[in-house]
Amino acid sequence: MIQRITKSRNLEATYLPLAEDDPRDPGGGARGGKKRRTRRRSSMRTDDPWEAAQKAIAWAKQDRLDLKSKKQEQAQQDEQSLAHYWETWLARESKRRCNKRGFTKWLRENKRLWSAEGYGIQHQPFAKKSVLEICYADFLDFWAVLDARALSRGNATNGGASKKDSKTLINHLLKEARDTDHKRMVLPGFPPISHQRHERDHFTRQEWDGLIQKVVELSGGAAQQDLTHQEYLDLPSAHSRIKSQRNWVDLYDALLLMWFFHLRAEDLPRLKAEWFAEGAGNKQVICTLQVTKRDRNKEITENARPDGHKFWKRLAKRKPSGYLVLPHKDRPDGDPVRSSVGRDLRDLFNHAKSQVQPPITRPRLSPMQVRHTAFRLIVEEDPRYYQTPEGLAELARCGNTSTQELREKYLEPVLAAQNLAASRERLPEADWSMVKRIDLT
Repeated sequence: MIQRITKSRNLEATYLPLAEDDPRDPGGGARGGKKRRTRRRSSMRTDDPWEAAQKAIAWAKQDRLDLKSKKQEQAQQDEQSLAHYWETWLARESKRRCNKRGFTKWLRENKRLWSAEGYGIQHQPFAKKSVLEICYADFLDFWAVLDARALSRGNATNGGASKKDSKTLINHLLKEARDTDHKRMVLPGFPPISHQRHERDHFTRQEWDGLIQKVVELSGGAAQQDLTHQEYLDLPSAHSRIKSQRNWVDLYDALLLMWFFHLRAEDLPRLKAEWFAEGAGNKQVICTLQVTKRDRNKEITENARPDGHKFWKRLAKRKPSGYLVLPHKDRPDGDPVRSSVGRDLRDLFNHAKSQVQPPITRPRLSPMQVRHTAFRLIVEEDPRYYQTPEGLAELARCGNTSTQELREKYLEPVLAAQNLAASRERLPEADWSMVKRIDLT
């Protein structure tokens, strides 16, 4: 169509391209619908209708060819983009993992990394580029997006965990592209990721002793009794979790299993009596974790404190086989994610914590901090021994962790606190810092 335009003598050519020729993304319209097609326009630079018509025909033909070429190029690029490989990788990995423990959580986390509003990989410009064109600068821009998100949330973190998880997923997709279509593709580098390290939160010795005493009190003293299996089963088990005496015994057992064997909170729903055995050493009990965090290899841990043996003997008497923590709770395939064991333990724990006198008010203290408390307090109680390479290596072996982790997270903060306390004792007070009475009358 030829038409006149305002404020110009020249005529303008315009036409509406076919939907199959439009290279624009069809999504993003109002209320989630498709975008409306827009008319193509161009000035013919003449006011002569006949000349303008001739030029318009030539322009429209060439413009349609350009649009088709651009759309073909875009389609080819889409077939080589991260978005394309996300679909194939996710389908294959979901099929491989669907029957494994933790699949639901794995799927949820990866979908969040991909499609989360604003900061998801899907919304970044490089996700629509050919994988061969993705470069270091694209990831610098992405890191800036994650940095801005961390600041907007007001967290103490710098987004390092989000960067690490996103990098892992992007690498999976790039390797998918390399293995299927681009055998010689060189994976681009990523900008460095810095992590803000925070001292592990933990209970003080007074808080820990107060919490255990409160749990024993709530159990009516049954938690510290040498109960037989039948006596344990006969304990009152009310419908309410908080009022059940047997549940308080289970919370006591759960806390001390983490305390003596440095277990994680996520291990508790899986623990079985058959995984524990008396060792050859004096007062030694060995735990072999058959199912571990993130399906790692079997882990062996043992008690570093001597009274762990006495606790285990009492535990084995009342729970000689099967699950050790809330054994009456249903566990679909032993998966803690799909059981209520973790939630029930947190409810019991939070109630007990609220009843301790003086109150434990720090909100971040949860069952997850018991493992950290066990490491922190044993180092506090015997820092001289754990300063030695032999002592630290022994604790690392007992707790199934690394000496570097123990040194950075527990030993160094303990020594720093003790050195400052000793320094305060040694240094004299200045006369001018004293407060003296003066008479102002």
